[in-house]
Amino acid sequence: MDLLDRIGVDNVMFETDYPHQDGTFPHSLATAEKLFGHLDPDAKYKIARGNAIKLLDLPFDANRGEG
Repeated sequence: MDLLDRIGVDNVMFETDYPHQDGTFPHSLATAEKLFGHLDPDAKYKIARGNAIKLLDLPFDANRGEG
């Protein structure tokens, strides 16, 4: 998160790596809030969901968050 301005919000994704021990589950939501909860809603959406949808061409609307 310290380099977000240099990397760009369009190039960052949050992952939980479930079910591995080094993942954040079952505390993923709290971890995400701690790491990027202070960002504007658009940036939070991109990091938590939108960038992965776009990169992986998932069948969800990356602009509206709908599946």
